[in-house]
Amino acid sequence: RRMTDIDEIPEANSAPISTRSRNSAPTEDELKLDPTVWEVAPLFFLRMPHGGCFLPPAHIIQTVFLLIANFFIQAAYCWWAVGYIQKRSVSDDKIQAILIERLTKWHHFSNVHQPTMETMTVRTCNENIWTVLEDTYQETSSYLQGFSWEGSLPGRVMASLALLVWTLLMTGEIHRTTKISWIIAKMDRDSDHKVGTRIQTEKDKDTYVVTCMSRRSKLAIIFLVQLPRLLVAFGLLAVGLWFLGTTYQTEDLLLNAVAFQVIKDVDELLFDALAPTDLAHRISCVTLRSPRPEMVNNLYKTSSMWLSRLTFVVVVLISCNFAMLNTIQDTVQELSDNLCSKKQDFTWTQHPITNFPVIAELTTDNVKNDRLDETLCFYEAQYNMLQAYAGFSNTDDNTSSLINGSSSLCTNKTSCGSLSLNQFRSLANYDRENALADTQYCVDNIVALHMTKTACENHAKLGKVWNQIDKCHDVKPLFECQAAQCSLTEPKKFQDHRGRTSEYDLSPEWMQIFLDLCPKSAGLCDEARDQQSATTNQQSTTNNQQSTTNFQSTTPPTTTSNSRRLDSNTVAMWRGSDEGGTASAMDAKVRIERLERESTKLRQQLHEERLRTQGVVQRLENANADLARQLEELQKTVLTISSQMQKKATAAPTED
Repeated sequence: RRMTDIDEIPEANSAPISTRSRNSAPTEDELKLDPTVWEVAPLFFLRMPHGGCFLPPAHIIQTVFLLIANFFIQAAYCWWAVGYIQKRSVSDDKIQAILIERLTKWHHFSNVHQPTMETMTVRTCNENIWTVLEDTYQETSSYLQGFSWEGSLPGRVMASLALLVWTLLMTGEIHRTTKISWIIAKMDRDSDHKVGTRIQTEKDKDTYVVTCMSRRSKLAIIFLVQLPRLLVAFGLLAVGLWFLGTTYQTEDLLLNAVAFQVIKDVDELLFDALAPTDLAHRISCVTLRSPRPEMVNNLYKTSSMWLSRLTFVVVVLISCNFAMLNTIQDTVQELSDNLCSKKQDFTWTQHPITNFPVIAELTTDNVKNDRLDETLCFYEAQYNMLQAYAGFSNTDDNTSSLINGSSSLCTNKTSCGSLSLNQFRSLANYDRENALADTQYCVDNIVALHMTKTACENHAKLGKVWNQIDKCHDVKPLFECQAAQCSLTEPKKFQDHRGRTSEYDLSPEWMQIFLDLCPKSAGLCDEARDQQSATTNQQSTTNNQQSTTNFQSTTPPTTTSNSRRLDSNTVAMWRGSDEGGTASAMDAKVRIERLERESTKLRQQLHEERLRTQGVVQRLENANADLARQLEELQKTVLTISSQMQKKATAAPTED
């Protein structure tokens, strides 16, 4: 049947509908049910006036299913929230680990940003580098910031607002649950004590007013429906407060508070999406009504009930402020201090002997006093080369041809930094000593010289030097020895080289840079190979001496005539003396020394010949480069003349 066709109940079993003026104080509590899963559950126990359940069995089964689904969904979200809180909690061990990471890694010299001579701590705290800890520092700074007219609020204020929003939402849920329980508990008891209730019909309003209920129905609704609903509400309130109170990401606070409202409203979402239309219509027509005691009525008149809810909200906020916000404030402050407080501009490395840290300060004054600021453009040139090769910067044709190895100057691909994959893998396994001794890799780097000049030629102190350097051959005068003997493999800050004099006034760092850019022209490659050859010869001589010593130590003593004869024959074979006499250890030593002197003279002659050959080769290379440039200019001239002739040939028929 339709709701409006239900018969009225006898007058004896019905409660009269109160007729009161609009301005008089209410003497009854009245509540209209909302279309949610929780508020459908009390309808299980209602009966129609003529008998029978108010809800069909199919609706009861559907509602039970929705109640179970609502419980598991909300429980799953709470379970996830508790686990997430425990995982993201900033413990003392994590805070200490961040400090260890900063001191041992961020300040180590290997991680110093060479173009700016700044530690990772300085770059992270200045937000010049994008890392996970840089994001953490931004979050802590945002939480610890003060009031600003630009629209920023302290993180503690934002957390308090989020807690307030969530507390107000759950206070409304708790208040409605307790009000439904209160109205049901104060209803008149039904005389027949059946599990169910009688329904009074108001046809003019098309509603069903529930005014009485048996004791067993009241107990079943309160303990099976309302009490679980109240426990779920308090559980959601506690988990939400814990989640929001331990969040220090200010941009997530209010969003998380609103997201928790969705979890609270899962029962309503389930009902709207899955409940039948007839069930929604039935619950919208049901109103609960019960008499209000005089004392409660007086409390409503004096607004005491409203004050009680306000007191609940205030108590919850104050408790959260002292229990969680004070702790998270201290934790975030300690985290921020370990990230970016105290000294930031120092670096350290491990002493090779004591294995203990040695420290240097990277202040602006120290960098300038040690002339390290002059090398910043060199590291900028390294980045510019990578940027140009990857296509992220616009370069001229000359630079592009040098980088991709198509320039005529790149007669040797290695000199332009262009290697095959096999060469690249071999070079990656080389150390400096082996690379210098290998003629394939110890070459002048034309690309590096060009990129470095482009980045550094406008430097105030370096411009005079770079104006005199166009190719690696121009670097050679910097390493002319001003003393009796100089070494490039062990330069000792290049004190005896021309580049350190007042004529050029280059720092040791720039002398090393020029030497590494043009090792072949500067003579480093030849000296490294000569030194390696001398080391090899010295090791061979040492091995020969050791073999002679071992042989002499194993010779038996000469005590018989046969032994003496054998020794004479053996020594005669050695030719230890002009008269064929006895060869002693002294004779062998003299011969070895004579061989060493001859070997030294040969090495010197070889070195001189190599230098002369190198000069000839360098002159040939320069002549070749000049011819290549002249050829390029000639080709450009021919192309220009050809284009002009084509234009004239095209214009001649037009004139005719």
